[in-house]
Order: sequence, then C-alpha cells, then structure tokens
Amino acid sequence: MILKKSRILLCFVVLLLFTKHGSGQNWLPLGNGMDGSINQVYADTGANILYVIGIFSANNNNIFGGVAKWNGTEWDTLPNCQVFPTKFMVLKYMDTLYISGFFSSIPQPGSNITKWNGSIFDTIAGTRDMNLYCMAERNGLLYLGGAFEKCDNDPAFSLCTYNGHHFNAITPAYNDDAYVYCMAFYKDTLYVGGIFNLYPLSPVSSFAKWNGADLVSVSNEFANVNSSVFAMAVYKDELYIGGHFTKADGFTGDYIMKWDGHQFTEVGGGANYRVTCMKVYNNELYVGGWFTRVGNMDCNNVAKWDGTQWTCLNNDEFDFTNSINDLCILNDRLYIAGQFQKIGNDSIRNIAMYNHPLTSVQEYNEELAASVCPNPFHDKTKLEFSKPLQRAVLRIYDMLGKEVQHKEGLSGKEITISRGSMSNGMYFYRVIDGNIIIGQGKFVVE
Repeated sequence: MILKKSRILLCFVVLLLFTKHGSGQNWLPLGNGMDGSINQVYADTGANILYVIGIFSANNNNIFGGVAKWNGTEWDTLPNCQVFPTKFMVLKYMDTLYISGFFSSIPQPGSNITKWNGSIFDTIAGTRDMNLYCMAERNGLLYLGGAFEKCDNDPAFSLCTYNGHHFNAITPAYNDDAYVYCMAFYKDTLYVGGIFNLYPLSPVSSFAKWNGADLVSVSNEFANVNSSVFAMAVYKDELYIGGHFTKADGFTGDYIMKWDGHQFTEVGGGANYRVTCMKVYNNELYVGGWFTRVGNMDCNNVAKWDGTQWTCLNNDEFDFTNSINDLCILNDRLYIAGQFQKIGNDSIRNIAMYNHPLTSVQEYNEELAASVCPNPFHDKTKLEFSKPLQRAVLRIYDMLGKEVQHKEGLSGKEITISRGSMSNGMYFYRVIDGNIIIGQGKFVVE
C-alpha cells in the first residue's frame, strides 16, 4: 500500500512538472536554445535537419555563430563559420548545401560563399564581398540577391545568377548601398524587394521587377523611398509582399499587401508593424514579424492567412526584444527564429517549435485531458483519461515533428505506450477522438 501511494505521488509530481511544457504550451524550446540572435532558419527536408545562421552561442555545446544544425535531439556546429549581424543565408541547390557568410581558417579566407559536403568546406572563387540574402530557382538556374557591387568581378546591382559553376551579373550597377532581401518568380517575371532606390535613373524604390534587361517599376506606390520589403511569397496566384510600408505613406496596405499583376489589394486589414518572413504550406500562408495585431485581432508575431481571414498562432507575449526574423516548416511543424528569451512564462531562447502539427489543429477539450504515468519511462507508460475513448487515434512525434508511432481505433480510459523503436529523448503525443483533441503533451524515454 505504501509503495502504491508513493507511485501515485511520484506520478502526480511528474505530471505537475510537465504541465508547464505540456498540453497547454503552444511553443517548445529546441534543447537549450541559442544565445544572441538567429537571422535565418532553413529546413533540409531530405536530411530532416534544421540549420540556423546568426550571431549566437549554445549553452554547454561550444557552438558559436555562425551556422549550427539541430538533428532533433541536440545542436551541432559547422566549424570555422562566422557571420556578421545581418541576414546571411543557407540554401540547397543541386543537392549541395551553400552557405553565405564570413568564413575563417578555410581555403581562400574572405570568400563569402562556400559549399559544405558534410565534413569540409569548399569555397567558391570570385565571391569576396558577395553577401547573399535571398534566392529563387528557375529552369535549373539559381537567381541570387543580396548586397554586393560585383558578381565574379562584373559590376552588379546586388543581383546575379549561378549555374553551379559560374556567376553572371544580370543588372548594371546603379548605386551603392542596395539591399535585395527577397525575390520570387510570379507569372514568369522575377520580382525583387529590399531597401534600394534607382534614383535618378528611374523612380523605383524597394520593390521592382526584372524585364530581361533592367529593373523597372511595378507600381507608383513604390516611387516612395520611405519603404522596405523583407518578405515575398506566391500564394493562391497572387504575389504577397511584407515589410515596412503603411497607408499613411500612400500604400494600399499596412505592412503586408498582395499583387495580382495589375494592382495591390489589402490582406485582411494588414498588420500593425513589420512583416519579416512568409512561408506557404498546405494551402495556407504563414507570416512572422514584429507585429502585435493582424486584421482586427491581437496577435503576437506569428499568424496564418487562408486567403480570407487571419488566424492567430500566438497570443503569448514575447519578451521586450519582440523579434521574429524567420520561420520554416519541417515535418508538419512550424519553427520560428529571431531574438527573444521568453514566450509567455516559458524560457525559450531565440528558436521555438509550434506544439501542434499544422495539418491537424483541432479544438482542444481540456476536460478530457490525459495524464502520463510514469514519466519519464523506460519500457512502457500509460495515458489515462477522465472519460472513455470511442475510436481514438494516437500520434507520437519526435523533436523534429516526425511521426514515430501511430495507433487507431483506441477505446477505454487508458492507452499503453510501449517504447518500441524510440531512442532516449523527448517525444510529443496527441490523442484525437472524432474531431476533438482530448490529450496532448510530452514525455521522456530514458
């Protein structure tokens, strides 16, 4: 009897400890997170790895900025990689990982673009002072934008192409201090956005299109130099742009607008501050930035647009820095990165994972929530419910959002979870009965 009471007490204590980061928490940390700031997060879907780039270090892991990678359970670094405090990038082209930044202790120090084969760097000649911020692939050719005045020694206005062997400038050099932060092909035309102006040659500022010979104006609105464009995405046959522009300065929308090839229109009332990143996934547009409101609803930094209305993904307050610089999606999970130390009451440093699969977010019934005991466990544990299940589905995900167990047709008030092929580490579970989430949280296998 004493042993049974002790076991019940232990399970109750463990349940309390895990409640803070359990079913009610929308955002989860990745390990200890990162010190400093993260400027870009890139999902390598083929290898199931997240790459982050910025100015940071990771506690107890001897990781210093540059570039680091998260394999689902721990952080690792790429050696001799350093970057300045700006939005340099990681991208994959022709199955090769390319990294833009400042590199030391490698062949040709000072080259700003290098290839990583998994163990060593291979720097690319002619890339000194080429700082990349964005890219778009078209017919096997990579279009690159950033901040540079030369492309393999040819004068360039921060735009060039790369075929895997050679760079070619596609614009003449207009002026200094041009920053191309985003680009996209829309209706067979290359659009670019950033912080630039082509005065006095042309009344073009911050948003332009490439006509095959030159950058030209898209709209008279962007003859206004008091604007910047940080993000771009093609969604439902329209081009969405986000950045820093407002109706007060003569623009159609506040901080986000959409372009149909002829005119701009609003996006559900816009936002109340900068939009810095966008991703399209599962026929929905995910938007991040520095805003606290979208449309007519309060929303901190992360939201979703379905073509008709906004859905807020975060009502938890960020800390005072209030910065989301980038987001990505891997294995049906949303990751945000930037400069923050807390989300709500939880300590989450600069990178976080949304604690819900994106394609199956349904109503959550807290009255039917499950308890996990024992937790942590080695061989088996049980999920216990306050009411019997009918035909429930159990899904278990690892730290990268990959589904590792799936059970259907479950009934009764208990579900037994066996370790199976799960290695030591943290996992997330979700139980759906009908169209209602009746249990979600996390457990540890040891």
